[in-house]
Amino acid sequence: MWFSIPVPGKLTLERDRLSFRADTDETAFSVPLADVRDVTYNWLTMSLKATVGDRRWNISFVGPASHGKARDTEQVLVGVQQLKTWRRLLEDRS
Repeated sequence: MWFSIPVPGKLTLERDRLSFRADTDETAFSVPLADVRDVTYNWLTMSLKATVGDRRWNISFVGPASHGKARDTEQVLVGVQQLKTWRRLLEDRS
């Protein structure tokens, strides 16, 4: 079993290059889109999983719920919209 710590940041796609930069300014990855594979989408968690190089990433479009409280409606709607947008972007270029 392993746990991951959520890292806030920004996912970008420019010139067929997918990048994730943490809010701390650290680049987690920056790769040609051709190096991204096995992308799956989870509508319940508003996240996607993708293999980038030899590492599997889980990218969520909503922050973690805190102290057992549900996310508010606005967070859910924004998360769904972002997941839809990324799905379209990634599928259009693959």
